[in-house]
Amino acid sequence: MKGLDILQAVKPGLISNAAVGVLFAFLSLRSRVFSVLNNSRPKRRAAAKEMELATPTEAPRRLRRPSWTPPGIAFPFIWGTITVLRGVSSAVAFSSTQTFFTPAFAAMLLHLSIGDTWNTITNIEKRLGVSAVVAYLVAASVYTTTYLYYLASPLAGYLLAPSALWLTVATSLCTAIWRINSPLQPLYPVPSDNKASALRFEKYLKTEEEGKEEDK
Repeated sequence: MKGLDILQAVKPGLISNAAVGVLFAFLSLRSRVFSVLNNSRPKRRAAAKEMELATPTEAPRRLRRPSWTPPGIAFPFIWGTITVLRGVSSAVAFSSTQTFFTPAFAAMLLHLSIGDTWNTITNIEKRLGVSAVVAYLVAASVYTTTYLYYLASPLAGYLLAPSALWLTVATSLCTAIWRINSPLQPLYPVPSDNKASALRFEKYLKTEEEGKEEDK
Protein backbone atom coordinates (compact mmCIF):
# COMPACT_ATOMS: atom_id res chain seq x y z
CA MET A 1 0.00 0.00 0.00
CA LYS A 2 2.89 2.35 0.73
CA GLY A 3 4.21 1.67 -2.75
CA LEU A 4 0.89 2.75 -4.26
CA ASP A 5 1.09 5.98 -2.26
CA ILE A 6 4.56 6.65 -3.67
CA LEU A 7 3.28 5.98 -7.18
CA GLN A 8 0.35 8.31 -6.57
CA ALA A 9 2.70 11.02 -5.30
CA VAL A 10 4.94 10.75 -8.37
CA LYS A 11 1.97 11.02 -10.70
CA PRO A 12 -1.11 12.45 -8.94
CA GLY A 13 -4.43 11.14 -10.21
CA LEU A 14 -2.82 8.09 -11.80
CA ILE A 15 -4.98 5.73 -9.74
CA SER A 16 -8.66 6.63 -9.92
CA ASN A 17 -11.32 5.98 -7.30
CA ALA A 18 -12.89 3.43 -9.64
CA ALA A 19 -9.57 1.57 -9.93
CA VAL A 20 -9.38 1.37 -6.13
CA GLY A 21 -12.88 -0.10 -6.08
CA VAL A 22 -11.92 -2.72 -8.64
CA LEU A 23 -8.73 -3.53 -6.70
CA PHE A 24 -10.55 -4.20 -3.44
CA ALA A 25 -13.35 -6.10 -5.17
CA PHE A 26 -10.64 -8.33 -6.68
CA LEU A 27 -8.98 -8.78 -3.28
CA SER A 28 -12.36 -9.66 -1.80
CA LEU A 29 -12.76 -12.44 -4.36
CA ARG A 30 -9.16 -13.60 -4.72
CA SER A 31 -7.22 -12.60 -1.60
CA ARG A 32 -6.46 -16.31 -1.13
CA VAL A 33 -3.95 -16.21 -4.02
CA PHE A 34 -1.59 -14.36 -1.65
CA SER A 35 -2.03 -16.88 1.18
CA VAL A 36 0.43 -19.66 2.00
CA LEU A 37 -2.49 -21.78 3.25
CA ASN A 38 -4.74 -23.98 1.17
CA ASN A 39 -7.81 -21.76 0.82
CA SER A 40 -9.70 -23.85 -1.72
CA ARG A 41 -13.43 -23.24 -1.63
CA PRO A 42 -15.79 -26.20 -1.09
CA LYS A 43 -16.91 -27.99 -4.25
CA ARG A 44 -20.49 -28.97 -3.56
CA ARG A 45 -21.01 -31.08 -6.68
CA ALA A 46 -17.85 -33.10 -6.12
CA ALA A 47 -18.81 -33.71 -2.48
CA ALA A 48 -22.29 -34.84 -3.49
CA LYS A 49 -20.84 -37.23 -6.10
CA GLU A 50 -18.45 -38.65 -3.50
CA MET A 51 -21.39 -39.32 -1.19
CA GLU A 52 -23.20 -41.18 -3.98
CA LEU A 53 -20.23 -43.42 -4.83
CA ALA A 54 -19.23 -44.22 -1.24
CA THR A 55 -20.32 -47.45 0.39
CA PRO A 56 -22.38 -47.23 3.62
CA THR A 57 -19.27 -47.84 5.72
CA GLU A 58 -17.22 -45.29 3.79
CA ALA A 59 -19.79 -42.50 3.58
CA PRO A 60 -18.85 -39.55 5.83
CA ARG A 61 -21.34 -38.48 8.45
CA ARG A 62 -23.49 -35.69 7.08
CA LEU A 63 -22.94 -32.37 8.83
CA ARG A 64 -25.98 -31.23 10.76
CA ARG A 65 -27.07 -27.62 10.31
CA PRO A 66 -29.64 -25.52 12.19
CA SER A 67 -33.08 -25.13 10.61
CA TRP A 68 -32.50 -21.41 9.99
CA THR A 69 -29.46 -21.99 7.77
CA PRO A 70 -29.87 -20.02 4.51
CA PRO A 71 -30.32 -22.21 1.40
CA GLY A 72 -27.11 -22.98 -0.48
CA ILE A 73 -28.21 -20.94 -3.50
CA ALA A 74 -28.29 -17.79 -1.32
CA PHE A 75 -24.58 -17.79 -0.50
CA PRO A 76 -23.27 -16.78 -3.96
CA PHE A 77 -25.68 -13.83 -3.98
CA ILE A 78 -24.74 -12.83 -0.43
CA TRP A 79 -21.00 -12.93 -1.05
CA GLY A 80 -21.39 -11.34 -4.48
CA THR A 81 -23.19 -8.39 -2.89
CA ILE A 82 -20.56 -8.12 -0.16
CA THR A 83 -17.81 -8.11 -2.80
CA VAL A 84 -19.46 -5.18 -4.58
CA LEU A 85 -19.99 -3.29 -1.32
CA ARG A 86 -16.35 -3.82 -0.30
CA GLY A 87 -15.20 -2.40 -3.61
CA VAL A 88 -17.55 0.59 -3.60
CA SER A 89 -16.91 1.43 0.07
CA SER A 90 -13.14 1.29 -0.54
CA ALA A 91 -13.49 3.62 -3.50
CA VAL A 92 -15.51 6.05 -1.36
CA ALA A 93 -12.97 5.88 1.48
CA PHE A 94 -10.11 6.53 -0.95
CA SER A 95 -11.94 9.48 -2.48
CA SER A 96 -11.90 11.09 0.97
CA THR A 97 -8.32 10.27 1.99
CA GLN A 98 -6.51 9.91 -1.37
CA THR A 99 -4.15 7.62 0.53
CA PHE A 100 -3.64 3.84 0.48
CA PHE A 101 -1.50 3.44 3.59
CA THR A 102 -4.34 4.03 6.07
CA PRO A 103 -5.71 2.20 9.12
CA ALA A 104 -8.93 1.52 7.18
CA PHE A 105 -7.26 -0.30 4.29
CA ALA A 106 -4.84 -2.09 6.63
CA ALA A 107 -7.84 -3.32 8.63
CA MET A 108 -9.55 -4.52 5.45
CA LEU A 109 -6.50 -6.52 4.37
CA LEU A 110 -6.23 -8.05 7.85
CA HIS A 111 -9.95 -8.87 7.77
CA LEU A 112 -9.57 -10.67 4.42
CA SER A 113 -6.55 -12.59 5.74
CA ILE A 114 -8.44 -13.78 8.81
CA GLY A 115 -11.34 -14.78 6.58
CA ASP A 116 -9.04 -16.88 4.38
CA THR A 117 -7.60 -18.57 7.47
CA TRP A 118 -11.15 -19.34 8.65
CA ASN A 119 -11.86 -20.90 5.25
CA THR A 120 -8.89 -23.24 5.57
CA ILE A 121 -9.92 -24.28 9.08
CA THR A 122 -13.55 -24.81 8.11
CA ASN A 123 -13.53 -26.23 4.59
CA ILE A 124 -10.11 -27.91 4.35
CA GLU A 125 -9.31 -29.05 7.88
CA LYS A 126 -12.98 -29.30 8.93
CA ARG A 127 -12.31 -28.32 12.54
CA LEU A 128 -15.78 -27.23 13.67
CA GLY A 129 -14.70 -26.04 17.12
CA VAL A 130 -11.77 -23.97 15.90
CA SER A 131 -13.97 -22.65 13.09
CA ALA A 132 -16.50 -21.37 15.62
CA VAL A 133 -13.79 -19.55 17.58
CA VAL A 134 -12.10 -18.00 14.54
CA ALA A 135 -15.51 -16.87 13.23
CA TYR A 136 -15.63 -14.45 16.17
CA LEU A 137 -12.24 -13.07 15.08
CA VAL A 138 -13.60 -12.60 11.56
CA ALA A 139 -16.59 -10.73 12.99
CA ALA A 140 -14.40 -8.59 15.26
CA SER A 141 -12.17 -7.69 12.32
CA VAL A 142 -15.12 -6.60 10.15
CA TYR A 143 -16.54 -4.48 12.99
CA THR A 144 -13.15 -2.76 13.30
CA THR A 145 -12.87 -2.31 9.54
CA THR A 146 -16.37 -0.86 9.28
CA TYR A 147 -15.61 1.62 12.06
CA LEU A 148 -12.33 2.72 10.44
CA TYR A 149 -14.05 3.09 7.07
CA TYR A 150 -16.67 5.24 8.77
CA LEU A 151 -13.92 7.47 10.17
CA ALA A 152 -12.46 7.83 6.68
CA SER A 153 -15.91 8.54 5.21
CA PRO A 154 -19.29 7.98 6.92
CA LEU A 155 -20.74 6.79 3.59
CA ALA A 156 -18.00 4.16 3.29
CA GLY A 157 -18.84 2.86 6.74
CA TYR A 158 -22.55 2.64 5.92
CA LEU A 159 -21.80 0.80 2.68
CA LEU A 160 -19.67 -1.76 4.52
CA ALA A 161 -22.16 -2.25 7.37
CA PRO A 162 -24.19 -5.01 5.61
CA SER A 163 -21.00 -7.07 5.52
CA ALA A 164 -20.72 -6.76 9.31
CA LEU A 165 -24.38 -7.72 9.68
CA TRP A 166 -24.01 -10.85 7.56
CA LEU A 167 -20.82 -11.96 9.34
CA THR A 168 -22.65 -11.60 12.65
CA VAL A 169 -25.22 -14.07 11.33
CA ALA A 170 -22.47 -16.30 9.93
CA THR A 171 -20.70 -16.36 13.31
CA SER A 172 -23.90 -17.46 15.02
CA LEU A 173 -24.32 -20.12 12.34
CA CYS A 174 -20.79 -21.47 12.88
CA THR A 175 -21.38 -21.65 16.62
CA ALA A 176 -24.72 -23.44 16.15
CA ILE A 177 -23.20 -25.98 13.74
CA TRP A 178 -20.45 -26.77 16.25
CA ARG A 179 -22.96 -27.21 19.09
CA ILE A 180 -25.39 -29.55 17.30
CA ASN A 181 -22.76 -31.90 15.85
CA SER A 182 -21.71 -34.41 18.46
CA PRO A 183 -19.30 -35.34 19.76
CA LEU A 184 -18.29 -31.72 20.26
CA GLN A 185 -14.99 -30.95 18.61
CA PRO A 186 -12.35 -29.05 20.62
CA LEU A 187 -12.19 -25.27 20.36
CA TYR A 188 -8.45 -25.42 19.72
CA PRO A 189 -6.39 -27.32 17.10
CA VAL A 190 -5.26 -30.78 18.20
CA PRO A 191 -2.15 -32.00 16.33
CA SER A 192 -3.08 -35.66 16.85
CA ASP A 193 -6.29 -35.34 14.81
CA ASN A 194 -4.23 -35.28 11.59
CA LYS A 195 -6.43 -32.56 10.10
CA ALA A 196 -3.72 -29.96 9.55
CA SER A 197 -3.51 -28.89 5.91
CA ALA A 198 -0.22 -28.60 4.07
CA LEU A 199 1.15 -25.24 3.02
CA ARG A 200 0.62 -24.40 -0.64
CA PHE A 201 4.35 -24.42 -1.43
CA GLU A 202 5.21 -27.41 0.77
CA LYS A 203 5.15 -29.89 -2.13
CA TYR A 204 7.78 -27.82 -3.96
CA LEU A 205 10.05 -27.83 -0.91
CA LYS A 206 9.67 -31.61 -0.64
CA THR A 207 10.57 -32.00 -4.30
CA GLU A 208 13.77 -29.98 -3.81
CA GLU A 209 14.71 -32.00 -0.72
CA GLU A 210 14.10 -35.28 -2.56
CA GLY A 211 16.29 -34.03 -5.42
CA LYS A 212 19.14 -33.28 -3.01
CA GLU A 213 18.86 -36.73 -1.47
CA GLU A 214 19.05 -38.33 -4.92
CA ASP A 215 22.21 -36.34 -5.72
CA LYS A 216 23.82 -37.72 -2.57
